[in-house]
Amino acid sequence: MTAETIEQPNRTFSDRMLDGVERVGNKIPHPAMLFLGLAVAVIILSQVLFWFNVKATYEVAAPPPQAVQESYYGGGSTKPNEVAPSQQQPAKDYKVKKETTKVAGLLTGSGVRFIFTSFVKNFQDFSAVTLILVVMIGVGLCEEAGLIYLRWSASWSR
Repeated sequence: MTAETIEQPNRTFSDRMLDGVERVGNKIPHPAMLFLGLAVAVIILSQVLFWFNVKATYEVAAPPPQAVQESYYGGGSTKPNEVAPSQQQPAKDYKVKKETTKVAGLLTGSGVRFIFTSFVKNFQDFSAVTLILVVMIGVGLCEEAGLIYLRWSASWSR
C-alpha cells in the first residue's frame, strides 16, 4: 500500500488549522537563532544611527536635591550605602527639563566594551527575558532528552 492509497479520515477544521500552524512553525528558525539575529540587527542599527548622528530629545521631571545619609548595613560591611529620606518630595518641587541623548554605536571601541561588560547586568535587570531564556533552555533540554513527547491526535481536538 502506498501513501496515496491510504484514505485520510475526514479532518475537521481545527485539525486542518493545527496542521497549518505546525507547517508554519516548522519553517521558523530556532528561537536562539532568532534572538541572536535580533541582537545582531540591533548592533548594526545602532552603528548606522550613530554614523547619521541621530539624537533624541525628551523631557525629564527632575526631583529637587535631597540630603542622603551614609549607613553601614550587614555584618562587617566596609562600604557605606547611601540612604535617601523615606518621604517623597511634593510634585510642585520637581523641575521639568529637556535632555538630549545621542545614539551610541555598538561597533565602536567603547560600544564593544559596553556589550561585553554589561551583558549579564542587562539580563539581570530585564527579568522577563531572563525567565523566558531559562524556560526555553529547560524545555529544549527536556525535549532533546525525550522527556516531552507530543503526538497530535484527532481525538484531542474533539
